[in-house]
Amino acid sequence: MDKNQEEEFILKWRAPEINPASKGESWYWIIASVALVVIALSIWQGNFLFAVFIVLSLISILFLSREEKEEFLFSLFKDGIKINDTVYPLTSFQNFSIFETERDLSFLYLHKHQNISFPLRLPIKTSDIEKIRSFLNNYLTEAEHDESILDSISHYIGF
Repeated sequence: MDKNQEEEFILKWRAPEINPASKGESWYWIIASVALVVIALSIWQGNFLFAVFIVLSLISILFLSREEKEEFLFSLFKDGIKINDTVYPLTSFQNFSIFETERDLSFLYLHKHQNISFPLRLPIKTSDIEKIRSFLNNYLTEAEHDESILDSISHYIGF
């Protein structure tokens, strides 16, 4: 990317890969309690492999919840979006949608032309939504955001 293109950035921001929700002590107790109930039910049903899977899942969730989240540098410019050193041209996307939250970070979804690919999900500052929306409307159409079940669950449990 040349120096002229760097001066054409509309917006730059840093954000973690996911929106870290505050997880108090009760969050850990709830997750562990649900896991213990599922483990007890699976042992009662004689499904020991599922019980082992739940134990490994619980350990993974607990480690991931305490892990420091990596921050990325996002840049929005007239030809595309840059994430760290990777540039995605706006022409590779069909449309966009924005999932607004009450937290500091909301999410921008950029939907590719291929129907079977997952959208590119970018954390954005909630305060920058209107600026991003008005810029992207010049290049892409805005679609209504349909939150998936996986998105709902991850927001609910704080991931």
